Order: sequence, then structure tokens, then C-alpha cells
Amino acid sequence: MTMGLALPAMAEPLAPRVAAAQTPDLAVVEIVLTRGGKLKGRLYGVTREGVTVIPVKKAQAIAPVIVKFDDMKSFKQRPAVFKNFLAGVGAVVSAMMVVGAVVLGMS
Repeated sequence: MTMGLALPAMAEPLAPRVAAAQTPDLAVVEIVLTRGGKLKGRLYGVTREGVTVIPVKKAQAIAPVIVKFDDMKSFKQRPAVFKNFLAGVGAVVSAMMVVGAVVLGMS
């Protein structure tokens, strides 16, 4: 008996307009353009016509780039690797402090 729920890996990719609307400002995003090429940067804003992205690569212009939804093949939010790393380090340090407090409290 199936419940009708799709697994995340099997889910259809969201349309660029929907994905952009669900992405928070300043999130790192990757846009695949219909004319070829990719644009990586921080999301600066979303309008009805498209998005404004500030490129993250030094070789690209620092000025914000406006990309229309008609020019997008796909829109993805990139994972926050550094934030996740810091959260993991914080959890390990906290666990070590708790273990240390228990060990010192027992002696």
C-alpha cells in the first residue's frame, strides 16, 4: 500500500519562478541559463519578471545581475556547507564540555 508521497530524490524539480520565490534573500544560488552557462551568486531579490543576483566569483562583475525567468533553465539554492560545518563543530564542543563536566563532577 503506497501513501502517494514522493521521495525527495524522486521529486520533480521546481520551476525557476517557484524555486526563487521559496529561496531566502542572500542565499547562495546557481542559475543555469537557457543560452548556456551558469551564474553563481547570492540572491538579492525576486520580482515577477526575474531575480537579482550578486555574483560570487571574482572574475565576474561585482554589480548585481538581473536574470529574467524566461532566460532560466533551472534555479537551485546551494547548500550552506560552512554553516553546517560550524554547527557540527559546535555540537562536538558542547558534547565534550558535558562529558568533561560529568567526569569532573564524579571525582
